[in-house]
Amino acid sequence: MATIRDISKLLDLSPATVSRALHDPDSPFVSAQTRLRVQEAAARLGYVPNASGRALATGRTHLVSLWINDPYTPYYAMVGRHLYAESERRGYHPVVRAVSTQSEQATVWQSPDSLADGVMALDVRDPLRRCLDTFPRLRKPIVGLGALCLETVDHVRIDLKQGSIEAVQHLVETRPGRIVGWVFRQDDPRTAAYREVMAESGRPSEIVLIPDEARATNRAMAATYIRDRGCPDAFFCQNDDVAIAVYRGALDAGYRVPDDVAIVGCDGIEDAEYLPTPLSTVVHPVDEMCRIAWEFLTNRLNDPTIPLQQAELPAHLLRRASS
Repeated sequence: MATIRDISKLLDLSPATVSRALHDPDSPFVSAQTRLRVQEAAARLGYVPNASGRALATGRTHLVSLWINDPYTPYYAMVGRHLYAESERRGYHPVVRAVSTQSEQATVWQSPDSLADGVMALDVRDPLRRCLDTFPRLRKPIVGLGALCLETVDHVRIDLKQGSIEAVQHLVETRPGRIVGWVFRQDDPRTAAYREVMAESGRPSEIVLIPDEARATNRAMAATYIRDRGCPDAFFCQNDDVAIAVYRGALDAGYRVPDDVAIVGCDGIEDAEYLPTPLSTVVHPVDEMCRIAWEFLTNRLNDPTIPLQQAELPAHLLRRASS
């Protein structure tokens, strides 16, 4: 099996330069041309990195544990793709954990978490808090990201409230009648934004608390709600998955989007753009969030003593044909 020394002899480079070219994509000591030569030689010789040896030599495994609320939904899958791309660009291998936000039990610190150099925690504020309460001596670098971040660790928060205010104001300005808030929780910035704008406009709030965010559930609920209560002028929805379901429910009940009812979602997933009537949505700055989160993790790995790192990014309304 080829080694770093084999590559260094072939290219007449030092083993340290070859190692940096292969394992440290951000190293300022290796030019792009040299890095490409090393990568091509490694492929030609069949070089396979020795992860155990590399960890012993550097003190790092180059693994990162990704805690994700629900990695199988379109939004979290989208964020996961961005985190994967950032991880690989920086020479790290991500390990995904699906962490439930519904259970009250403490999140168990698992073997991949112990092996990882750090943890990225996406919208798992409460499970992370319980985990740190249970294991107070943990010293692993942790970065929270998303709308729900634990403030005692480094974090990149998305401000959903301002973008949601823009969305509800848009509906108030363009629709004269009932506007329904189709939401999952009362203690949520989207719900707070809806209540605030409706109160300022002098219109009554009409909140529907949904039992879950599944499309099938919300499609059936929306159709029944419209048939029983009449069709409102607009729906402001918890997220794009729910908005897609409400869209289908309105069609099932015999109403057209946007002629009869306007719909606005939240997240900015790709699916929302490809409906017959593309959905307006509150777009999250996912690319920037993931990039800054990785910068925070890198900073913390390089110097564990730096002060708490915090960033807040605004979400914004993207108007499409549905509203």
